[in-house]
Amino acid sequence: MRFFNTEGPVRPDDHYQIPPLERVDVAELLGLIRAKRYFVLHAPRQTGKTSALIALRDLLNSGEAGNFRCVHTNVEVGQVAREREYGLGRGGRTCCCCGRGRRASRRTCGSASWSSARCCAI
Repeated sequence: MRFFNTEGPVRPDDHYQIPPLERVDVAELLGLIRAKRYFVLHAPRQTGKTSALIALRDLLNSGEAGNFRCVHTNVEVGQVAREREYGLGRGGRTCCCCGRGRRASRRTCGSASWSSARCCAI
């Protein structure tokens, strides 16, 4: 039985959906891909970006659009490691010289390069 999905990629066999490639200009995207150009798919959350990219991957791999091999990779899990390593995403401060996170202070670091906005090493 199909249902309305509210998170993650849409699976046509399980979820009701608007066909994902009907919301993008496929001819323009294929032109950019054939010209080896970059493009950005920018839209608010939960609007079908991932579903459109997965459908585009399937179209490219089907051979209907040319001789392409396309892979979809999600690197979002790396964001957790980045936040843990640099103390980002928590409103903390980071020292520009030693990279210590929000518990460090100018006294423990000994540097005058303390920045409440960002770390120059990132």
